[in-house]
Amino acid sequence: MQPKWYEYAEPLLKWMATQDGSVRLSDIVEKGAELLGLTPDERTETLSSGRLIHKDRVCWALSYLKFAKWAHFPTRAHWAITAEGRTRLESTAPITYAELRQAQAGVAAARGPKTRRLTLADEPSVPISLTPRDRIDGAVNELRELVCADLLEQLSGSNPTFFEIAVLELLQAMGYTGKLGRAEHSGQSGDGGIDGVLFLDRLGLERVHVQAKRWQGSVGQGVVRDFAGAMDVRGATKGVIVTTGTFTRSAAEYVEMSPKVIRLIDGARFVELMVEFAVGVTHEKTVIIPKIDLDYFES
Repeated sequence: MQPKWYEYAEPLLKWMATQDGSVRLSDIVEKGAELLGLTPDERTETLSSGRLIHKDRVCWALSYLKFAKWAHFPTRAHWAITAEGRTRLESTAPITYAELRQAQAGVAAARGPKTRRLTLADEPSVPISLTPRDRIDGAVNELRELVCADLLEQLSGSNPTFFEIAVLELLQAMGYTGKLGRAEHSGQSGDGGIDGVLFLDRLGLERVHVQAKRWQGSVGQGVVRDFAGAMDVRGATKGVIVTTGTFTRSAAEYVEMSPKVIRLIDGARFVELMVEFAVGVTHEKTVIIPKIDLDYFES
């Protein structure tokens, strides 16, 4: 039987502690199979999507180690243990499923109120009160939250230009440029806080100005006010500000009072929209849920 995802966490963390610097994800996956003694058949066993089961569970373990701040990915497709991870290994207490889930719950709580969490099917227990549909919905919700958390961390560590372009691509994917419009990236010094423009029609008569702020903290009223001033210079009336962080209450109140149409999108909402419109993520599989058609039998 394949090991559970949480059974990979401690062995992999201990192994990463012995490595000099970061290690490639592919090496971690291979080492995980070795550490947990997978048979040749288990190493090639796949999910219905075609993804290797043990690779999928190693990735889950790494995600939870990241939530606990015991591991991180300093560069693309590379992972390393953190100082907090080394401190955790100094304890003789084993790393438990409950400890990992508590770390994930803390990260989710920091992102604000979300949908209730339900237990995944491969976890230690599944409440008998949950229907199969509840378990599916719960697993999907949790997967979305994991992806959102990873997206936000990736964006926060990206360079400003990458984030600006990602913002424009998302707004295009949401349909704001329609079939005939276009997006123009203009982020540079002296741009007056305007990082891009969405042209909603072919002639550019309808425009939305965009600012992308790759910030860890809160964007205050001053930033929003300066953006509105830059819009005035361009004769613009519509704008969007996106940040990887949050907005202060005074920033939101300023937007409510402004005669301009300005929308504020914080980091949590931005990554949710990226998942919804498949920007920076892929939608791997569509699940078909069968249900008896009672009308068929009654007729």
